Amino acid sequence: MILFRFWVVLIFLIISPELIAQKAIPLIDGREDSECASCKALIDKMPKEVLFGIHTKSNGDIYFSMNNIEWFHKLFANDDTGVTADFISEDRYNCNQPPEKKKTVYQGIIIPPVYKKKLLANNESKKGIYSKIGTLPASLKDKTFEENLIIVSRNKICDHTKFVNIVRSNWELLPMGLFADTLIKSSAFTSDPKENFTYSKKVEIVIPFKKGTSTYSASELKSASDSLNLKKYTIQKVEVRAYSSIEGSEKANIDLMKKRGDAMITFLRPYQSSLNRSSVLAAENWLEFFASIKNTEFEFLKDLSKSEIKKQLTNPALARKLESILASERKSVAVLYLLPKTIPSGLTNDALAQSFKKALTSKKFSEAASIQREVIERIQQEKLPIEYLEKMEVPKSKEYISFANDREVYLLLYNLVAKWEALDQFLEMRSLDPKNAKVNYNICALKLELGIRNKEMLKGKELIDEINALLNKMGIDKSLVRRMEINHHILKSEEYLHNFEYDAKDSVMEDVRDLYDQIELTDEEIYSLAKYYSYYSHRQWALDIVKPRISAINVDEDLLFYYINLLFYDSSTYGEDIFINATLNAVNLNRERYCSFYLPIDSGGASMQLLEHDELRNYWCQSCR
Repeated sequence: MILFRFWVVLIFLIISPELIAQKAIPLIDGREDSECASCKALIDKMPKEVLFGIHTKSNGDIYFSMNNIEWFHKLFANDDTGVTADFISEDRYNCNQPPEKKKTVYQGIIIPPVYKKKLLANNESKKGIYSKIGTLPASLKDKTFEENLIIVSRNKICDHTKFVNIVRSNWELLPMGLFADTLIKSSAFTSDPKENFTYSKKVEIVIPFKKGTSTYSASELKSASDSLNLKKYTIQKVEVRAYSSIEGSEKANIDLMKKRGDAMITFLRPYQSSLNRSSVLAAENWLEFFASIKNTEFEFLKDLSKSEIKKQLTNPALARKLESILASERKSVAVLYLLPKTIPSGLTNDALAQSFKKALTSKKFSEAASIQREVIERIQQEKLPIEYLEKMEVPKSKEYISFANDREVYLLLYNLVAKWEALDQFLEMRSLDPKNAKVNYNICALKLELGIRNKEMLKGKELIDEINALLNKMGIDKSLVRRMEINHHILKSEEYLHNFEYDAKDSVMEDVRDLYDQIELTDEEIYSLAKYYSYYSHRQWALDIVKPRISAINVDEDLLFYYINLLFYDSSTYGEDIFINATLNAVNLNRERYCSFYLPIDSGGASMQLLEHDELRNYWCQSCR
């Protein structure tokens, strides 16, 4: 009996010495020790494209991942190097008291480390590492949590990494549009085809309000109408932001702002009887308020909370002194998406085809183009079948290329034909008119769009030569060609990354930076480039390109929130003016979206561990709790 027990103990020691050692020796902070120096140096030198992380599956299995096997062997150079996970539970955070700070590097529950040999033995990936390192502790079952990554050398913690989530997989090409009679852009396509629309012009109008009113000045309205020449356009969509000054109750301000937004829609309705695509956002104008009090006697207000500032403004004397500043904040900002009106909008369906044929025969090409666009819009709105176009035959000759080009553009932008089919049609048009600038522009734009999925489009110099020819030989606007060059570089970046050609990828990214300085970017384009830079771990580049827009009252909501998300990586910015102003603006634009930043990463948040910081926890408690 004694002998049997001896063998049981001996077998246990043979099969699990690592487990016993782990339980006997606690993990200690070794980040400043010489034993961890090589680990720290390698992490500092590691290319931004090499990523690692911790992931817990729904069944409780915990995995370590790394996307580059070569760098895995560099970082885990010997068998004493391993990983573990630090689990932080959501119940650590509340508004009654700050989270308790432990004396250890890790603040949550850790699992026993897994070392190099076992990581390789458990690896389920062919290109990198995806290795199971344990199962979720029972105390965390049914709880919300986040994982932090710990790299160890024996029992010393060499690196402790917290993760902040930015969606890295959704970089996009800069929108290029397609040339019909003018450059036409499409809306972001939705699941409902009727909601898709095209536009050739995007304009903004700003109209001020008097205090406490929701009506416009007649002279301001007339001035806006005359400057835009709205009678010549169809309003495809309108987005209104109605701003109040910051004094008074938030509820009363929101009610007033909604009335102001509705008043803007009422003003536009005579120009467009059916404004089906319209939105009104009500917000208090904190952004311009803080900008206006900078370097004035009222700058002391910036150090107060939003509720404290409102309380200060109940003082009539202070309110009077600030009135000139507050007055400038009361306004509506409307963004209109416009498309030139078609001449035959009043024709019946039956009359359209005959009118088109007559205009074409009479060489009234502008009228024929207008009729054709009206027909395609009715097809998109399901008022006509697509087969109706068979009644509107266009001769296949150079003289009529513009009609074939325009038709294909609108069919494509309304998602009525596939990109491959449209490209074939444009190539056929180019065979009839090789120097047609609009057709060649559309061919280049489609090849770039298709190059996202088909890398054959990017091989050799053919495509970049075609893009350069647009500027040098065909007179296409320089800024449009520059956008195409940027998109070509964006696609090449992906190719170089896939082939581990990091130097080549870095080179084209530098080219992108040089090119965007030569053009005036829209918020949509800035957002695309910011996501592109973040995808390749150039966070500072993304911040630099977004920052100039953050202080603008008409900044795009997505751009504003992306900027805040980027700033979360650097805790030194939390007390800076630009972070505070951006945060206040974000809360007013979309409080629910702002609060979702503090959800766990697996629930779509940036990270709930941001609440470790007093400044962010205060924002969260004031705005979200």
